[in-house]
Amino acid sequence: YGYRQMKDDIRQLAAFYPKIETGSIGESVLGKPLPYVKIGEGGKHIHVNASIHANEWITTPSVMRFVEEYACCLQSGLRWNGYDPLQWFQQCTLWVVPMVNPDGVELVQEGIHPGHPYYRQLTEWNGCRRDFRHWKANIHGVDLGDQFPAHWEEEVQRRGKRSPSPRDYPGTAPLTEPEAAALAAFTLETSPDAAVS
Repeated sequence: YGYRQMKDDIRQLAAFYPKIETGSIGESVLGKPLPYVKIGEGGKHIHVNASIHANEWITTPSVMRFVEEYACCLQSGLRWNGYDPLQWFQQCTLWVVPMVNPDGVELVQEGIHPGHPYYRQLTEWNGCRRDFRHWKANIHGVDLGDQFPAHWEEEVQRRGKRSPSPRDYPGTAPLTEPEAAALAAFTLETSPDAAVS
């Protein structure tokens, strides 16, 4: 389940379920829009994001299925896992960013070819291995989970990585990567009561 499938699913969900709103929080290094899905109108805001780490791409179809089931039950008036989805809709606003790291997910799932703009660097950073299934970072070799300004200096020391890598390199400073900067700005803008990654 990759970026193209997710974008198609988001388009179909928004067309079929009028209570779903969509948009973009920014772009990845390679210029892919980073979509969000919004459902709900309540005062309690919940932020959920998935695939911040490329090799954890399975979180994207999981959260997309959650959104689809929620929207389906909301529209049909059926209870969902024993709960009333209309009550959730009225009390909570759910903001979902289903794939924070689309370039990395694509790398993990499809690998690279010599025409890729980062072919030489990615091959070197991956120890000349052609298999990228363990790659966590974005396409710049920066671990997006370590890019946030909360205790960033401690994370640099703890991780011990000083250069781009498949995992654990926090970058040269917080929020240098467009995906992390977009996610941080979106989180501040929506000001959630809770965030789940």
